[in-house]
Amino acid sequence: MLNNTTVEECMTSYSGRVYMSSDQINFLIAYDIATGFFNFLANGLVIFALVLSKQTGNPSLKLIFLLSVSDCCLAVVVQSLFAVMMFKFPHTQNCTFEMMTQFFGIFFTHTSGYIIALIGFDRYARVKFLTKYSNIMTSKRVKILVIIVILLSVVQATLYVLGTTFGIFDKTKKIGVAVDFIVVLSVVIVTIMAVCAVKSHRRNAGDQSMMKAVDQTVTRLASKILLTIIIFYVIYVIIAFLHSAQADKSTGAKRSWLEFGVFLGYLLTYTNSLVNALIFLSVNNKARMELLRRTFKGRDSKDDHTGSVSKSNTQEISIKDLS
Repeated sequence: MLNNTTVEECMTSYSGRVYMSSDQINFLIAYDIATGFFNFLANGLVIFALVLSKQTGNPSLKLIFLLSVSDCCLAVVVQSLFAVMMFKFPHTQNCTFEMMTQFFGIFFTHTSGYIIALIGFDRYARVKFLTKYSNIMTSKRVKILVIIVILLSVVQATLYVLGTTFGIFDKTKKIGVAVDFIVVLSVVIVTIMAVCAVKSHRRNAGDQSMMKAVDQTVTRLASKILLTIIIFYVIYVIIAFLHSAQADKSTGAKRSWLEFGVFLGYLLTYTNSLVNALIFLSVNNKARMELLRRTFKGRDSKDDHTGSVSKSNTQEISIKDLS
């Protein structure tokens, strides 16, 4: 078991932290803890809202539900492990802990990424095949696709671990970055296709008002999702490519900032999980209204209970005064 080894003996996704300054590491820890808390909170609200509003039976919303479950696990497991690793082993290596953090990090981030790709395809299918959609995206097929996604994520996470174990991490990382780029590109393509399909149906549909509503909803979703992908995942992929090309040739401050950029890229992908949850809550009126209804209902019940207690106490005092 390799513990407290040199970078050359134990290469993982997190080996580069030994080149960073204490200020850079402290910033990453603070950012990770803050986003982890809000990531768990926002995605927990999505799960709660979907269950309350009884929308999980819908294939599209079931994918949203599973995405939030994956992102909640990401916040609880991966972001917690990341914070502990950066705090306890800032400039030394613990290969066992790093490999564990790496495995779960790759697994949950890629599970979420693949589910986002499925959501993009689902939206395209809903718009492109309005009358045949229920036959295409059945509950059984959704389950099969999700199982495939989980298996793919396990394979990728295992690939990184094997790369560390057998000393070929650089090669496995390049494969992983290439796959990440393909996943991001696929999400962008299917989302753009969904928007184009909406506009095509709007021109040909008899019910213009209905297509206008669909157009607005899908376009709004697509634009927000594309924006988050551009901001978070594309930045991460670009930084990862630059790091792969320049890290071995860099020293001193340049190497330090290159490594900091990669770690910040990891955290940006975690932040994307938070933003996706907020996007869903802002777009899905039924889920949002159900949350608000339950919140105010609970508050009203508490107020009613307080009022009843106050009224009971008042009556008790009045009886004592009369006696």
